[in-house]
Amino acid sequence: MKDDQTTIPNIGDFFYSSPDLLSIFGKDGELIQVNPAWHDMLGWDFDELRGVPFADFVHPDDVKATEEEFRAVIRGPNETRRGFINRQRCRDGSYKTISWSSLRKDGWICATGQTSPTARRCKPD
Repeated sequence: MKDDQTTIPNIGDFFYSSPDLLSIFGKDGELIQVNPAWHDMLGWDFDELRGVPFADFVHPDDVKATEEEFRAVIRGPNETRRGFINRQRCRDGSYKTISWSSLRKDGWICATGQTSPTARRCKPD
């Protein structure tokens, strides 16, 4: 049953409560905003990520493919790209394999990442 006063919830609640890695990038690849899952899953605090190129947190063997995927999102059609996989560096120096979905929206790149529930979790400091 629908209310007479239907309202959409504040998206910030959704963004900040998601267990998935949620992120917004500028066209230059710098991280603009991330949710707390970046700390929970990878050990990073937002202040350590803000303004830093995304590739700095990618396994060296995955940087080229990650940059190519980023360019494909920037230049491609306005559609969601799913299933790009790379390894993200945890704060403790280990890596996690992440599957990404991303899209270009209003000049920003929005991406969500998930890891296997059996993957080893990084321990935040």
